[in-house]
Amino acid sequence: MPTFEFYTLLPESEVIAPRSEATASRPQPPAPARTEPKAETETETTNDPIAAQLASLDEAVKQSMASREESQQASSSPPSNSRYMLQAASFRETGDAQRLAGRLRDFGLLAKITEVQTGDGNTWHRVQVGPYEDRRELNRAQDLMITQGIEPLLIRLQN
Repeated sequence: MPTFEFYTLLPESEVIAPRSEATASRPQPPAPARTEPKAETETETTNDPIAAQLASLDEAVKQSMASREESQQASSSPPSNSRYMLQAASFRETGDAQRLAGRLRDFGLLAKITEVQTGDGNTWHRVQVGPYEDRRELNRAQDLMITQGIEPLLIRLQN
């Protein structure tokens, strides 16, 4: 098995880029005059393009964070009378539904099985978890199910 020495390979692969004419012909800005240090004022920061760019970025970040916090508060606090269920799966066989419900109960979730008759007379066994009124508990249950490979269906209950 070949071995590679980092410090010997790195200089061998070094490439020196040629200087472009644009950078070579660009006039150099005059050196600033030496003055006594003084406190930075608002007008000096607006004359500095880098400081102005940083100030605009800082303002954009603050606005973004504020809008994110507002959206999180709106999504994390549903109306107090909203209740939700998570449907893990629907099976034709009772045994399959019971196995999944048992697995979900082992994770500490409130799993139950409901039977539904379809129009053609077939019976389906729905495995549902909940109900949840607290959005944090709902998200915790949903995340736990996803980590177990179960993609739950979110159902908002009518009160």
